[in-house]
Amino acid sequence: MNAHPVSAMLQAEGSVGAVESLGALPIDSEISSDEENGNDGELLILSICLHQVDSSQGLLQRIELSGDTADLNGYLKSLLSEIDEQEHKRSYSFKRETSEFRVALQEFSTNGILVELNAEGLAGKLLEEECRVDKTHGQLGRKKQGKKGIVNKGSFLQFLYKSGDDSKSCYLGVKIEHQVFLDEQDFRKRSGLPETSKVYKACRVSFFDDDVENISVYDKNPKPSLYWWSGFLELEVVRNDAENTLKAANAIMKILNTKVKKMHPAEYTHLRNAAIVALKQVVQINYFDLIDNLLKNASFDDDSFNAKIPGLIADLKKAPLDKKDGFDPQFTAVPKAVPYKKRRVDLGREISITYPDDCVNLSDTIWTEEDEKGRKLVIIESDSGFRHFAKIS
Repeated sequence: MNAHPVSAMLQAEGSVGAVESLGALPIDSEISSDEENGNDGELLILSICLHQVDSSQGLLQRIELSGDTADLNGYLKSLLSEIDEQEHKRSYSFKRETSEFRVALQEFSTNGILVELNAEGLAGKLLEEECRVDKTHGQLGRKKQGKKGIVNKGSFLQFLYKSGDDSKSCYLGVKIEHQVFLDEQDFRKRSGLPETSKVYKACRVSFFDDDVENISVYDKNPKPSLYWWSGFLELEVVRNDAENTLKAANAIMKILNTKVKKMHPAEYTHLRNAAIVALKQVVQINYFDLIDNLLKNASFDDDSFNAKIPGLIADLKKAPLDKKDGFDPQFTAVPKAVPYKKRRVDLGREISITYPDDCVNLSDTIWTEEDEKGRKLVIIESDSGFRHFAKIS
């Protein structure tokens, strides 16, 4: 496997224990991002550091970085892009103002660099937390695979950077895959960060006037690991699951009522029912996946509605960012928080039907047909109802 030029390399013949640094990038170095360095000026890396964190061996190792500024800048961009594309993020706040993570962020923001004492302290705390998890739960996840521990072996990569024309600085802490590869130049084993490194977990923090403005957490797992955001980072969710469920349900219904209900009543009925069914199950919800499942691969009989689907998806995916009624796109659904219970449909002639909003496979229970005489019929599958409405000849 070829290493990316930004690779942080350890010379370790047969073992990562014997370490010889191959080029150092000081933790307080400022890495410029400009046209002379071949970058487009979108990112300015202020400081960067990397630690190998191996809970299976209780190993914490500072790794000196080598590589030119364009490579480092490009690597950060690829990490941010991967995190943004996954969309498995949730907003958090601090459990306490004196937590190690909170104090470290304050030092980073005030000094404009990753202060070495604090950065290494965070890496050490991550190791302690992962060792605790392995000791408590390690036999549960990896025993069959013959591996020691349950936590993925990796490295903790920290950035302090500025983005675009915004003067705000940002912190990015990433638990990332750490691999050993064979250097093609001297055929010696080295460990580092290949270009295709996997992001396991991440935390991004933006600052405003030297104080924390926003905290978001990413996790490759469908349900974020408690040890990462609660144990290591000492964070708590800004919105609970019930609030997120309610706001997601209301946002979907608001858009469907506005853009679908009047012009496309059949499609409205299907989408409303499918969304409510999904939110009334105790499962981990990724809101963006939910919207894609509802619409992206769907095809309806009404071509005029099919043409509107891309715009409808875009509108629905903006909902979590609403300043007043926004919500986290990732949460565990709380069925009781969904306020929609039953729907009543007027059939005319003073006849109506009422059915539960979370009726599974609604179209298999109630559907429409047009008979040979052109009559438009509503068909309801019902053994009990059948006995009450037999046609008399």
